[in-house]
Amino acid sequence: GMSLPTRAQLAQLASNLYVDSNGDAVTIGATENKSNIKVKDEYKDNPPLTLGYSYWSSEERTALSAYNRYFSTSNTNGNDDNWNGKGNSSRRAICVSN
Repeated sequence: GMSLPTRAQLAQLASNLYVDSNGDAVTIGATENKSNIKVKDEYKDNPPLTLGYSYWSSEERTALSAYNRYFSTSNTNGNDDNWNGKGNSSRRAICVSN
């Protein structure tokens, strides 16, 4: 019952991980890029994923590429317009339960 997350699920993870510069909740859309944010205090020492990497989505763009989302300490990018070849070893995978 595990699979790669959809773009919407990756965005929900980002919405749960980050707050704005005032510490208020943020909502991040599936293809939205968001900067000037910070990791919630509760996740600073133990985030649910390793920051500084992009994570694969289950959604393919073409037969040779798939969408992903980048997570850092101060921004997240939906990578809607980037070509992300499936052979790109700098991307990571996480699984979510169905």
